[in-house]
Amino acid sequence: MSTLRSLTIGVFAAVALLASAGAAGADIYDKFQYSDSDSGTFTDCGTPWSYDFHTAGFVLLRLDDDGDLLLFQDNGSFTNTVTNLETGRHITFSGHALFREVEAVRVGDIVTVDVRQSGVPLVASSDTGQVIARDRGLIVLRQTFEVVDHDLVFLDEQVVADHGGHPLYYSSFCDVALPATS
Repeated sequence: MSTLRSLTIGVFAAVALLASAGAAGADIYDKFQYSDSDSGTFTDCGTPWSYDFHTAGFVLLRLDDDGDLLLFQDNGSFTNTVTNLETGRHITFSGHALFREVEAVRVGDIVTVDVRQSGVPLVASSDTGQVIARDRGLIVLRQTFEVVDHDLVFLDEQVVADHGGHPLYYSSFCDVALPATS
């Protein structure tokens, strides 16, 4: 998973192993709205940065066909303004997307999840408001996890299909943010 994607979106796979079989048979396990904000500093690319992150959306958790894994669906949006503390210039990452785990398969301790992400999941804009790059359309990912002590440990993510173009998905934070804030 690209550093840029993990920094700007903060999406974590939400496939979860159910502790009990009591929930089996229910299609929708849970649903809720969320909103959150965070700010702070970090160092990347040999440069100190600050960030101001805001997100909101709606989550739906549903059982897979076997009734033993929860599949995650998130219809949300976010903005993350990242400032280069050496220059004072900033770049804004924003997006609105539907992130949906559509299928999960467990073989032993390995869980493979197919994820569809559609919409405009990521836009990078300069501090003058100019769009630097934009992901749009549908990207299908296959994520692989290992079950370790009832927790899922991320192993790998592969792009299965890219319809519409997702240049930021394939870019590093440094490749996008440094030129925009220098």
